[in-house]
Amino acid sequence: MKLVEFREYKVRTEAEMVVDILRHNGIESMLQSDDLAGLNPSLGFVNGYQIMVKEDQLEEAKKLINT
Repeated sequence: MKLVEFREYKVRTEAEMVVDILRHNGIESMLQSDDLAGLNPSLGFVNGYQIMVKEDQLEEAKKLINT
């Protein structure tokens, strides 16, 4: 199944909380970032933190998080 970008955040902890909410509600999701696994947070401010979900669960994720 194809993964698509659900939403982007500038703060890692905020993105991680959304991923946790999605997973808790049965939506497969993952956090994608270029901040060296949290070792260099300043890179996250530049590139952001993308939440990826399965394409067929995108609408369900939007309803859950109200986007």
